[in-house]
Amino acid sequence: MALYGFLQTEAALAKTSYEEDVAYVKELCAKYGGDKIYKTVDNVEGIFQMKARNPDQDKQWADQYGMEEPWALAFGDRGSSPSDLGIRGKGYWFIEQQPGYGLNEGPPYRRRFLIGTTTKIQNSDPDAVVSSEGFVLERTEAKVQKLKSRYGYVTEDLSTPELRKRWIGGGKLKIIDLNTHEILAERTDYYRATGSQVKMAWVDGVSCRRDKLTYIPSFIRSVLRPPIALPTEQQLAKIKGE
Repeated sequence: MALYGFLQTEAALAKTSYEEDVAYVKELCAKYGGDKIYKTVDNVEGIFQMKARNPDQDKQWADQYGMEEPWALAFGDRGSSPSDLGIRGKGYWFIEQQPGYGLNEGPPYRRRFLIGTTTKIQNSDPDAVVSSEGFVLERTEAKVQKLKSRYGYVTEDLSTPELRKRWIGGGKLKIIDLNTHEILAERTDYYRATGSQVKMAWVDGVSCRRDKLTYIPSFIRSVLRPPIALPTEQQLAKIKGE
């Protein structure tokens, strides 16, 4: 009974601490958080992910103080891509990235892009990317010396040691015109992660907003709007080249 009572007390304290942290996140959101969209752009074929992601970050989810940019990772900015290429015909045609984590910034850069095939769609896979002619479009990657992207984005970690002590992560996202250096949009966000109660402690939690634009890729696509149509063979050829 004594042990049961102790566990009950611990659970009650943890719940109280969590509720206090969530309330503090709401204060941070009210003071500093929010989205600012200064300009949107239509028919953006590709974007530049300006910061390389650590491929081993999936091993850091339980690391309270060592996790790199918990907010950015928890809300969808991964090393694979900021948004799946051509997803359901609504994604970007190409995505450009730095050479890799721990390496000097490019050039060369990595470009992930769609390529055409001669394979007709054989099933009703909802995630398949299919051209208007009915051919499957596949994803590939190449090293390039020059960026094709006119627009890019970068994140900044706002998770101080004091915030991390409470399992609170924060971050800032900026969407930038790479030609003019104009900031088109920015987001400042905080969240109270699920914490040490679960294995993937930083993976998710209560943030400043909870709607269809909560996640970073969705917000980016709302500012830098991908083409409505999938690329033609001629457009695909241009993407592949320098």
